[in-house]
Formats: sequence, structure tokens, C-alpha cells
Amino acid sequence: MRAVVIVLIYQTALFAATCQAIKSGLWSDPSIWSCGNVPSATDSVIIPSNITIDAFTNITHGGIIITQGTFNVFGNVTLGPTGQWDNQGEVNINGDLVNQGTINNQGIFHITGDLINIATWNNQDSLIVEGDLSNEGTLWNSPSSVIQVKALYNTGSIVNYGSILVDQPFIVSDNGSVDNYGSIIVANGNLEIRDNGVFTNYTGAYVEVLNDFLIKDRGRFINQSGAYVLVCDDLKNEDYGILQNNGVISICAICANAQYQDHQLENEDRAQILGVGEICMCGQPYNKSNEVDNESFIAPTQTISVGSNNCLVALASPISIEAIWKPQDYKVELLINSPFYEKVYIERRLEEEEGFAVIGQTARSYFQDNIPLHYQGEIWYRVYVVENGERVYSNIAVVAVQPQRKWLIYPNPVVSGGKLWVQCGSESTFCVLTLYNLQGKVVAKIHGELLQNAFRFSLPSLPQGTYLVRLQTEKALYLGKLLIQHP
Repeated sequence: MRAVVIVLIYQTALFAATCQAIKSGLWSDPSIWSCGNVPSATDSVIIPSNITIDAFTNITHGGIIITQGTFNVFGNVTLGPTGQWDNQGEVNINGDLVNQGTINNQGIFHITGDLINIATWNNQDSLIVEGDLSNEGTLWNSPSSVIQVKALYNTGSIVNYGSILVDQPFIVSDNGSVDNYGSIIVANGNLEIRDNGVFTNYTGAYVEVLNDFLIKDRGRFINQSGAYVLVCDDLKNEDYGILQNNGVISICAICANAQYQDHQLENEDRAQILGVGEICMCGQPYNKSNEVDNESFIAPTQTISVGSNNCLVALASPISIEAIWKPQDYKVELLINSPFYEKVYIERRLEEEEGFAVIGQTARSYFQDNIPLHYQGEIWYRVYVVENGERVYSNIAVVAVQPQRKWLIYPNPVVSGGKLWVQCGSESTFCVLTLYNLQGKVVAKIHGELLQNAFRFSLPSLPQGTYLVRLQTEKALYLGKLLIQHP
């Protein structure tokens, strides 16, 4: 019996085909695949550069996927335990992704839903998750790479050499670990380390929390010498938590709209603060008042400074920035690592310009730049602060912008048989509208009439409901939804 099982497994692997896309089109169309059929769950899938594949279905795959072009999925995706996905192009998943295999991302990975990483994710470029990221496996973020998520829940292992931006809570729990060699910013939620979770902030690394920093339930935070933490609200260590600080931790409202509020350092319920570092609570004009509530143990070698702004020099020059191109919003987001946020000036240079020009000033740790419509090419950014009458500049961050995400479709909802207008995100001479029903069947394909700066489409009479939209110009592609109503 054992020999028969081995042969069956071998034959399954033996007859797995390689399906390479030979032209752009629908995943469900056999004619676009070199294998002559829609890829099975174990076939090797290759999407070459300059090819776009759209899938209007849920996908479960246990083989190899290589994306060098663009892969758009309207549905949920599951990569099985035997699966491997190598992305060098652009992947847009309009749903959730469950990774049980290995994903190597060297391009853009954009997920509108949640990401559950059970196995291995190697990020070497840009990962954007509009929902929650739950990491139960291994998440590796390489230098100069960016991870941007709504919320991050870690019970596995995270190793960060690049930048991680979390909009809401970042929770490390259940023996999960974080090794930070780069920068991590929690923009609107708490950073919580609990239930035996361990977070190590290595020399030269940076953590910024715009709300509360909580260590509790035997959680542990290790801040090495030469590492820096900025907390814009309260720092609370409780319930057997351990804060081992050999670097600098500033409790100072300089990075958010929390200036001139009350701030607390709490250490209670058998928690411990160890090490030979410094915890500094800023004075005015940043913090309105400071309170140290210690009902447990603080090592005598730990310096607690209250009402002093001296620790702000811990992040003295050179300051640094990361630039993130957000095609879905047609903006560039700058992550700024500097202790002097109220004095940071942003400079930008477009390709056709000879030098940098100031485009704004910020008192926050990030800045969004609205890109001129139709701009295409590289953009250079840098920031500077003024110290002792001298400008001190950051590194220069560069992004490449392709104007293919700024679309205006109106009216939506639209009347069946009525007129639909589309303004494209780039200068175009033609635009083709393809409508699909929710089963993925093409119900209309219309060439638009160009009138001034917009295309007009005359819709056929269609049943009332929601339709999937594909708009194609010579330079850009748009995927979305359209609601058709009866008059």
C-alpha cells in the first residue's frame, strides 16, 4: 500500500503542466495560456512582463506562480503549503490572501483585504495591505523595502531591515517575536507586546508610536544601546512585563496632534524596567504634564528624566526618509525619521526641473505629496531641518511614477442604456470599456468617444445590478465596479 501511494504522488507532480500567458486577457480564457487550458491548482503559472491577467474568481494554488507582468484578482487567493509565488511585477488582490507556502516579492503586492501569512514571506520591495496582516509564520522585510498595513498581529517571527508603517494597532503576542533593524511607525494605534511576545530594537533602529506603548502579560521589549523609541502618548509596563532599555525612549508629543497633553510612565503589577538607558519625558511646549507611577521595580542604573527636552538630540542628524509610491491614491507618502518634526521642510524635484524646491512643511512623521496629474517619470525627495542656523539634509529618496491610477467614472450608479463618462489617469487617444457580470462573462465591449478631456460611452440596455469594469487605454488599465440601475 505504501508503494502505491508514493507512485500516485509522483505521478501527480509529474503531470503538472507549465502554463505561460501568451497575451493579456482573462484567467478563465484557455486561449491565452500556452498549455491550452486554464491552469490547474498544481500547474506552474508564468505571467511575463507587459502582460496583464484578470481573474474574476477565487484562486487556490499549490504550484509555482511567477508574475513579471500584472496579475489582478477579484476574489480571495490561497497559496497552499507546496506553493511558491515569485513576484517581480505587480499583483493586485481585491480580496484576502492566505499564504501557506513561500512568497518572494520583488515588485508591488497590493491586497485590499486581509493577509494571513502562515508560512514564509520575503519582502524585497513594496507590500500594501489595506486590511489586517496576521503573521503566524516568518515575515522578512529587506533593506529599502516597505510594508504598509492597516493593523498588524504577530504571533510568528518578523525580521525588519526596511520600513514598516502600521496605521492602527501593532500587537506582538503568544511567543511572537520582532527583530527590528530598520524603522517601524505605528501611526494611529497602540503598540502592544504581551503574552510572552518579544520585541528587540537593535542598535541604530527606530520605533515610533503615536498612541500608547503597552508591555504586559509577560511581554518583553529590548531596546539596545544606540536604538531609539519615540512614544507620543503613554508608556505602560504592567503584569510581569519587562522593559530592558539600554538606549533612549522619549515620551514626547512631537510626532502627532497630541501636543500639550498629560503623559504617563506606568510601571506596576510586578513589571520591571531594567538596563542602563534613559527614559525621557519631555517638558513644555510638548507635554502639558508628566506623571511617573512606579509600583514595581526600576533598576537604579536606568535614568528617568522628567520635564527635559534634552533627549530629543538622540535622533540628531543625519535625518532619513523613505518614499512610498501609492498608485491607488496617486500620491507619494514620505516616512520621516527626525526628532524635530515641527521644523521639517520637504523638498521635491521632478525630472524636467533643474533643482529641488520646497513643497511643504510638516510637524508629523509622515507627509503626503499629491502628484501632478499626467506626470510620468522619477521624482526625487529630500527633507531638511535647521540646526544652529545651518540646514541639515536627509538622504535623497527616489520614486518612479506611472500615471495609470487616476480615473474618474461618472455617473456611478448609471442608468441602463444611458451615457457613461470616463476621465483617464493619463493622456490617451482611445479607451475601451469591457463590462463583466459577476460570473465573469463579458456582457458589453464599447469603444469610447473622445470629447475634449473625457471619453463618452453609450451603454446598452442591461439588467439592473453590479458589474465589473475593465477600462483599457494605450497607456493604462483600470479595474473597478459599476452599478447599473433602471430609470
